[in-house]
Amino acid sequence: MKRTGKPVFFIVLGLILVITTLAFTGVHTWYGDVEKTWIKGAADIRWGIDIRGGVDVTFSPPRDYDATNDEMAAAEAIIKVRLVSLNITDYEVYTDVNKDRIIVRFPWKEGESDFNPEKAIQELGETAMLTFREGMEMDAAGAPAGITKDTIILQGQDVQNAAAAYSQNDYQQTIPVVSLKLSPDGTKKFAEATARLQGEVISIWMDELLLSAPPFKAPLTVVRRL
Repeated sequence: MKRTGKPVFFIVLGLILVITTLAFTGVHTWYGDVEKTWIKGAADIRWGIDIRGGVDVTFSPPRDYDATNDEMAAAEAIIKVRLVSLNITDYEVYTDVNKDRIIVRFPWKEGESDFNPEKAIQELGETAMLTFREGMEMDAAGAPAGITKDTIILQGQDVQNAAAAYSQNDYQQTIPVVSLKLSPDGTKKFAEATARLQGEVISIWMDELLLSAPPFKAPLTVVRRL
């Protein structure tokens, strides 16, 4: 029988110790006061809501409003984006299009003491703020900064309709896109901006979260998919 050499044994033992340590501590980096988690440790993991408790909330439109399936899908997508921005990644979101309601559930994180569930629920349910901005300048927290913060090209009221769709990229891959129909005033603003910013990017934001930053090589008079 072939015996394993001591160097191999110690290498394997070292790897086991490293993996075990990372399982408890995780991997985090800091940029100033902003922490980024690359690998979650035991302290970062939330227990199931049935074990430790947590938030279970239902969102629905006003009683006299019958939301379309596209509107419910858009609301679900916005809620998921906001959950991630609140550093809540182990959530459950269920959409009932027949009863026009969205159920959101997420558990407490172990040792969490400064989380405000009422504030989180309020932020999740707020009307989303969609903006198109010049450039892609951001601060350390990832929010718009500089000219990007100061120069808003389009806002939500410039969009008449938005719906989920699919398209193919340059690699013939099917990707999700958003199909937009702009108002006449929004179309004019967008055409002027893309003419002025040829070869540069126009960033698209939901609240203060960057969604996309496509470059524009030529002026556009109609926005269909982004």
